[in-house]
Amino acid sequence: MNSKIFEEWFFNDFVPSAKSHNVKHGLPDCALLLLDNASVHPKEDVLTTADGRYKAMFLPPNVTSILQPLDQSVIETFKRLKIIYLIHFDKLFSKLYLLSR
Repeated sequence: MNSKIFEEWFFNDFVPSAKSHNVKHGLPDCALLLLDNASVHPKEDVLTTADGRYKAMFLPPNVTSILQPLDQSVIETFKRLKIIYLIHFDKLFSKLYLLSR
């Protein structure tokens, strides 16, 4: 993913889908897409339609885990499993090293 692909997705997929959703549900013709600060996202001014009704805004840095607590638990679990894996790998590597001597 890069910023050009994301920009194309925004204008070719997100905006038409959001417009269709709004019409179907009788909602105002506008939408705001909240994004984290991933480096692949283009600048906010690029992700705004000409009429300004559909736009993207970035969340402040380091708030994703506060707003999405599930992310925090997934990240914590991944870190824990990574440590366990590294400990087992280190033990296995040590045994293999001793056997090769």
